[in-house]
Amino acid sequence: MKNGLNRRRGFFTFLTALLLFCGALLSGCFTQTTHSASHAGLRLSPASFAHEVSLFQRITVHQNGRTNALDVALEIDADRIDLVGLAMGQRVLTLHYDGKTLTSSRHTMLPKEVQAEDVLENLQMALWPEEAVRDALLSGWEMAEGDRKRFFYHEGQLKIEISYSTDVRWIGVIEMRHRQFGYHLVIDSVLAAS
Repeated sequence: MKNGLNRRRGFFTFLTALLLFCGALLSGCFTQTTHSASHAGLRLSPASFAHEVSLFQRITVHQNGRTNALDVALEIDADRIDLVGLAMGQRVLTLHYDGKTLTSSRHTMLPKEVQAEDVLENLQMALWPEEAVRDALLSGWEMAEGDRKRFFYHEGQLKIEISYSTDVRWIGVIEMRHRQFGYHLVIDSVLAAS
């Protein structure tokens, strides 16, 4: 009996963590802002990344006094971006983007507001080269970069701040603060063994 109770408690803990995490990470919250005010419009080609990487990432989300984590396998080459997200050993999100078509699948318990487009945009804001990102931003958005930091502004208001622990953006620790949605991501990345 105690074992069954612990399993149920573990499932509900998993479900709560999953929903909170995805709601924060993917900007899937209801807002009064327009689409262009909440999204920078990035949908860059995999080739514009200009590198090939295979990473393991631990993404920790801090929001409203809660902390949740997700493990991610990420592969980027000139032809594709593939991402698989796991929470408590269960696949919760997959994403594939070939530069033209974005396909994804997600855990059935994720709310409909959780969108693959948001994951892709956050990924490209953080990892893609400065010039490629700057050239693709929607009207009203601006980007500044320097001293291992990136800042994204919409209509002059700081919306997103990203800092890096190393000069190579995809290695080490990335901190992404979404001021508009009130969450803070810590992304710890290591190269996958070849």
